[in-house]
Amino acid sequence: MSRLLAIILLLLSGSLAIADERVSGENSYALREVKWPLNDGVYWQQENFGTYTVGEGPIAPGFVECIGAGFGGASGVRGEGICIFRNDEGSFTWTWQAIPGQMNNWQVAAGTGRYEGMTGSGTAKSKIQSEFTAMAHRVTSWEGQINLRE
Repeated sequence: MSRLLAIILLLLSGSLAIADERVSGENSYALREVKWPLNDGVYWQQENFGTYTVGEGPIAPGFVECIGAGFGGASGVRGEGICIFRNDEGSFTWTWQAIPGQMNNWQVAAGTGRYEGMTGSGTAKSKIQSEFTAMAHRVTSWEGQINLRE
């Protein structure tokens, strides 16, 4: 009897597994960055606030704030920080890392509301744009896999 119960529990637990879902989107924010010169480059610090849209996946669009710091020089940019995404369904936070010669990467660090327990990771690429306003804007395109554990 205990063997039958173990088999039933194993089958049920397999049906409760949640698959990762592909996500993609884009952050757009006014660039707020300070740079300090160094002998071989710069130290930079940023705090950018704006909005994000979703191209694919189960995340609702909303507001985003990205904070970070690092170094830039002839070998590229390296740094790390967090991005906090907020919408009517809750919030989620990603840690991010910039590594010279590689795509930036991100990993889910926390979530509230609908996003509580969310896990996942992916890559991101940023560029500076100023075609729409007098201020420079940063646009970051991101993609990856998440698991909402709903």
